[in-house]
Amino acid sequence: MDETAVARKSEYGKPNEVLDIDAVANSINDLPEAILEHILSFVPIEDAVRTCVLSKNWRYLWTSYPNLELVEWAFSGREQFTNFVDRVLVLQSSSRIKRLVLSCRDLGDASRVNLWVSTAVKRNVEDFTVHLSIIPGNFILPHCLFSSATLTRLNLCILGALKLPCRIWFPNLKVLHLEYITFVDKRSTEQLLSSPVLEELTLRYCTWDNLETLTIRTPMLKILTIHDEDFDCPYDFHLHSCQVSICGNNLKSIHCISPFFNDYQVKKSCSLLEVRINVPHWRLSRTRQVAYRLHKLLKVICSVQKLMLSSTAVKLVLSSVDELCSCLPVFPNLNVDKDVAILDPAPHCFGSHLRQIKLYDLFLPSAKEVLVLESLLKHAMVLEKFMKYYKWLPSERTTQEIIQEMLLQIRCGSKSLEIAVRPSRV
Repeated sequence: MDETAVARKSEYGKPNEVLDIDAVANSINDLPEAILEHILSFVPIEDAVRTCVLSKNWRYLWTSYPNLELVEWAFSGREQFTNFVDRVLVLQSSSRIKRLVLSCRDLGDASRVNLWVSTAVKRNVEDFTVHLSIIPGNFILPHCLFSSATLTRLNLCILGALKLPCRIWFPNLKVLHLEYITFVDKRSTEQLLSSPVLEELTLRYCTWDNLETLTIRTPMLKILTIHDEDFDCPYDFHLHSCQVSICGNNLKSIHCISPFFNDYQVKKSCSLLEVRINVPHWRLSRTRQVAYRLHKLLKVICSVQKLMLSSTAVKLVLSSVDELCSCLPVFPNLNVDKDVAILDPAPHCFGSHLRQIKLYDLFLPSAKEVLVLESLLKHAMVLEKFMKYYKWLPSERTTQEIIQEMLLQIRCGSKSLEIAVRPSRV
């Protein structure tokens, strides 16, 4: 053993010897500040602040904490929460914030909340979530929020009217999520929803009462999610109707859960890959209106590669309004959920274009489900494959044979049909 190895052994002692705690602490303190900041980013902000008492090196290290979650319900009282936020955001306001969640049950002092928001913008926040449960009618978020050059993701959950500045400009905003917001002004709302590089837009439980028409024009938009309130309107439904036009040449995915109080119109886009539509429920007096709005939407998205409709949506289009059944658009792929009603009459595209059917998670089909299968197979004249998937495949050979025989006994319109039972990959 050379002298270097002996010296190293003498320095660190025996392998099983417990290292001196002070020596370990000093070795951590000697790490570069960038590494210490990285270590600190993995602990909650409350614990990060407490590290200021460890040593001089740690005293102000927490002020560079990049990810902040300031949620009022996690504190014992309002005053404790506001004092903590003041200390974290305002008193130490020189470092950059990467991600910030600011959630208040009660707005309380509006000027104080605005100060927090303004400070976050000044600290170049990139991912910002603002959740305000109760706000007064005259509350306005700081204008600087709507002209941030660093924001790439913005989540606003505000139970009330969102009053916007006359000019909105997000040069780098890619993700925008809005929840429970009441839109007030058409021009400013269109600016908010039409940011130049926006790629993902989510509108959940928003209120459109104040708008008659609205155009969402986002050239880079790829993912659009609309989830409307699911309730019966206690007064004339025309008061809820807003015509929403969606223009996006790069739109890939649309997920819409809505009773279609609003009239959603999508410009034709050949880039659409997937559309999911769920119509939860509607008043009987609105059946015709909802059916026509859904039918119009289906016509402009007919180039989509994958279409998923809820059973209520299928029933609405196929059986609610007679004249719509004869003019349904043709789709390359149609996935219908397992609770679908019997398709009678079946759409014309079933006879001329439906080439593959996949069903998931049916064990032994019930009598009603057999009728659904019969309806599907009877009208599918060019069907090539019928695939049945299980999350787990029955181990008994006899069970699989029963399913195969049941499917073979169903009268099928196609003369060259392959039937397969396989385990699911999901």
